Amino acid sequence: MQVELHFKIANEAVLRQRFRTKTHPLIQAVCWGLSFWLWTTYNIIPTVTCLWRSESENKADGGKPTSRHLEIPSKAVDIRTKDLKPEVVTGIEEYLKNTWGDLLYVLVEDSHLHLHLSRKAFPNGSLK
Repeated sequence: MQVELHFKIANEAVLRQRFRTKTHPLIQAVCWGLSFWLWTTYNIIPTVTCLWRSESENKADGGKPTSRHLEIPSKAVDIRTKDLKPEVVTGIEEYLKNTWGDLLYVLVEDSHLHLHLSRKAFPNGSLK
């Protein structure tokens, strides 16, 4: 079986590059683990919609000035959920909390799931 990640089509090449070069290895591991779990549980491949972003991109997206999307390597990822059934989103949230515990902050938003390395577990400057 091959584990896959999809990337938002509008920014696919940029997101693929940012995933490889500007994303923290722990966030990459979370994405690959989630992809495997989603495929084996629901036959779904997750779609990454946001990773690292510049200050201007962050401002345009309404992001907070302290967003972990701004850090290099990025310690945040957004996964599309707008096309998923509510029970799948709940399952994803439970999987992430049970698997990654206090290491990961999980926020369910209207169209996506925002995940970042917990500031409690990984304060600013602790992960280079």
